[in-house]
Amino acid sequence: MDAFGKLADPGFARDTALLVSGYSIAAGLGVAAESMTDYDAPTEVYGLATVVGAEYAPGVSGRQKRHVQLGAGAHTALALGERFGVRDAVEGAM
Repeated sequence: MDAFGKLADPGFARDTALLVSGYSIAAGLGVAAESMTDYDAPTEVYGLATVVGAEYAPGVSGRQKRHVQLGAGAHTALALGERFGVRDAVEGAM
């Protein structure tokens, strides 16, 4: 399979959509929680909560669960990078 074939593969599209949904759920959870409460939790908490939530979510299993958790893990990693200045250091080096 060539590179363009990979992009056209329905399995690849599904896996990517699940990964993006995990990231988006974590971001949306943060927005919802902070707009409904006065508590301001670290951004990383919402990614970790999504990983745990996907573990117990009914109807999400196997590869689907794993890809959602990976997306939430990416959200957590990016939030940690911003907290410790890694993102700014990388962008400054470029």
